[in-house]
Amino acid sequence: MDDDNGNDKLNKFYSLSENENRKIRMKYRNHIEGFTRSLKWENIGIRAEPFFDRVPKIDNMIGPLSTEQKEKRSIVRHTRENKNSIRKEDIKEQENETTKNVFQIGEILEQKGQVNLFEFIVNPDSFSQTVENIFYLSFLIRDGKALLDEKDGELIIERTDPPDEEDYLHGIKKKQFVLEIDENTWKEIIEVYDIKEPMIPTRPKVQMNNSKWYGLQ
Repeated sequence: MDDDNGNDKLNKFYSLSENENRKIRMKYRNHIEGFTRSLKWENIGIRAEPFFDRVPKIDNMIGPLSTEQKEKRSIVRHTRENKNSIRKEDIKEQENETTKNVFQIGEILEQKGQVNLFEFIVNPDSFSQTVENIFYLSFLIRDGKALLDEKDGELIIERTDPPDEEDYLHGIKKKQFVLEIDENTWKEIIEVYDIKEPMIPTRPKVQMNNSKWYGLQ
């Protein structure tokens, strides 16, 4: 009975003219379009967003990755050293080193008496220490503890007592000793004066607090 009713409806539908079928299709199309226009897509999007905003599932191509738990490493925090304090310590140490070397050179000069300047300051084994010797000797001359004079065409250096206030009143003035020397001149002096051994012994390297070396060979 039901099958007969269904067949009757189908036969009735297909028996309609083409024009009537077109009207029916247009009616349902307009109904669907009207319903679509009435929807508030903005609100729907807001409500649907949480369901689509999800992290997609990741499938491994070969197999699961190792899930071995890594051992936690203890973090050792090192206290930053105060660069300013290190710098001050290094400067103080250099000042002490300079004072010590100036004193030692003054002692050696006093033992040598009058001596040729170049034979006294040049170290045939080290250009850098020759430059340092000139630097240290300049303090002795500046403070009046060494006298540089010319005799018979040669520069002679000797130890002397520093001037007192009375000497300064009589016109004695401090003069800074400046002697520029390059490596070629250093080699020529060694050859001309036939210097084999330094009068001022070669100083060992001194390591500073910041792991830098004072003085080079």
